[in-house]
Amino acid sequence: MNKFKKHFKLIFLFLILLSSTSCDPAIDNEFNFTDEDKQAMLIEMEKSFNFFYQEVQKDETSPAYGLIADQARGNVASIASVGFGLAAIPIGIEYKWITYNDGKNRVYKTLETIDSLENINGFYAHFLNMETGARHENVEISVIDTAIMVIGALIAGQYFGDEVLKLANDIYAKVNWLWYTGNNPHAKNKPQFYMGYNPDIQKFSGYWDFFAEQLMLYVLGAAAPNESFRTTKVHYDSFAKQYGAYDGEDFIYSWFGSLFTHQFSHAFIDFSKYLDADGIDWFQNSVDASIASYDYCVDNKNIIKTFSENSWGLTACETKFGYSGYLGTPPRGWSPNSDYYKIRGTVAPAAALGSMPFTPKESLQALKHYQSLPDLNGKYGLFDAYDLENNWYSTSYIGIDKGITLLMLANTLDGQVWKLSEQNDVIRTGLERIGFVNK
Repeated sequence: MNKFKKHFKLIFLFLILLSSTSCDPAIDNEFNFTDEDKQAMLIEMEKSFNFFYQEVQKDETSPAYGLIADQARGNVASIASVGFGLAAIPIGIEYKWITYNDGKNRVYKTLETIDSLENINGFYAHFLNMETGARHENVEISVIDTAIMVIGALIAGQYFGDEVLKLANDIYAKVNWLWYTGNNPHAKNKPQFYMGYNPDIQKFSGYWDFFAEQLMLYVLGAAAPNESFRTTKVHYDSFAKQYGAYDGEDFIYSWFGSLFTHQFSHAFIDFSKYLDADGIDWFQNSVDASIASYDYCVDNKNIIKTFSENSWGLTACETKFGYSGYLGTPPRGWSPNSDYYKIRGTVAPAAALGSMPFTPKESLQALKHYQSLPDLNGKYGLFDAYDLENNWYSTSYIGIDKGITLLMLANTLDGQVWKLSEQNDVIRTGLERIGFVNK
């Protein structure tokens, strides 16, 4: 395994040098995809795109027009699903799955809906009623899910320009990022983003005090046009960056070791082009985390039936016993408990596919394996997860998992979302203000 890692990293360091002089996606020079490979990717991409285009409130007279379901066939929307769906529209247009005019109309009217929805200081409820647009039950007002919506809106706005970009920027400008921060007394009073806000009792909960999917928060917060809403590099510097290794390179790991934490911000921003002020290479960090997840599954394939070279990667997903955010691989900050062992054989296709830019060979072989399993395939492509230990296959589609799959496969093939974010003034400004520099 270690020999594999060293070989991979030498190749990867070479491609990073190449990418510093080109605007093409970093992975173009890392792995040569055959026409058959690309076709396999495009099949899953188009079906994933169809989730976002069809599992939506389509009634243009509805106050919830454009809101996208959290899960297929559901009546509850996810504001994060909306963000992935907005970023998906340019992909659908470029691959001719929809027309330019249809895509522009969908995006603009969706942004009009968002602009009219109830929010608190620019932040939206995690889940929304797909008929009324109202907050679903007593869910939190979410910082990270709002961020995914906002950055998706900016990506779509960048693609269409003019009135679409203006409306996306207007929605972004209303977000008071600083309001959603506080000093964490358990972390020497460092300024950190809270994790949730309950409007019913008007209280925040938790802190983003450990590395996870939240890199986009610091980029968006630092670029806020209203200075009184703006966070700073101090907020970026305040979360713990804990290093560890599974059996190879040290990398900054997340609390549960879930792969989505190493993918979500990367779906929208091409970190392969940047180092932070301390020299951290977040793209390479995700490469190392993905390899660790692959190695762990391969090393345990004789223990866990679902694991193999073709079936790997653990991430938050549906399980036989309900949705779980605990799934992940070492190193991690959390120690698995007895309940974890009921679900530890659950593999979500989105885990390996969301790492396609980081581990193209391993992710591609996983994609082809998953596509060969009839029980794992349906209307919107690969179902959310499966678990051979419990003889279980999901029949659900979850928006954020289809979103990370679609965006990362698209970024691997042509870097489209990355190119749009690279052109966006907000994202460029945010990166600069928190100290990121070009390689």
